[in-house]
Amino acid sequence: MRAETAITKSIKKYLVAMGALEDRNSRIERMCLLWGLSGAGKTTATAYVVNQVHGVFIRAQKIWTMTSMLGAICERLGGKPVRYKQPMFDFIIKQLKTQRRSLFIDEADYLNEDLVEVIRDIHDISKRPIVLIGMDELRHGLLINERFMRRITQEIVFGPIDLQDAREVCDKTCEAKVADDLLERLHTEADGNVGLITNGLKAIETLAKRNQMEVVDLEAWGPRNLFFGEKKK
Repeated sequence: MRAETAITKSIKKYLVAMGALEDRNSRIERMCLLWGLSGAGKTTATAYVVNQVHGVFIRAQKIWTMTSMLGAICERLGGKPVRYKQPMFDFIIKQLKTQRRSLFIDEADYLNEDLVEVIRDIHDISKRPIVLIGMDELRHGLLINERFMRRITQEIVFGPIDLQDAREVCDKTCEAKVADDLLERLHTEADGNVGLITNGLKAIETLAKRNQMEVVDLEAWGPRNLFFGEKKK
């Protein structure tokens, strides 16, 4: 599989949202909520967007305390974690401002109420965009925090991709040629889940390389499973 990113409709929306948040002339709040089911492509899309906007990416952890969260952000901004929270907080604010960086936090479902409030403070003082990425539970959890939710001016939902996007993913990443009939079956069986589609494409590519096949169609694929847990015919 090629290490390339297919520019799906969701990624295009993501880039538009970041453009609005990065607009220096805009006076809107600069927080974004990105959510969707597992395998919807949120992390892959975020990695692409982070590179486009020179952002700062961190992955939240369930064991995070306030000190460990601030330390992780400091490290990503070129600093070193220290014992006390305030110096790290001040360093983060200064670096986000001077470097004009946006902060992306994946697995944000792990953030408890206290950590969310610190993120809000970082946003309010630095005036820099912050993107929280997680599952549907993240959105439901934040809905009860009115002070936080009113700062979210961009919301992006990553759902199932359509067949056109599935073809884009296939052509961009799969080193085997996949016929339309096989791709349609893969898209249907995966319910548009880009993670499952990618797993299926890996299996198709493996078969094509092993058997030196130019094109893999539905007949050539036969009764094989496209991915673990595929619906039985």
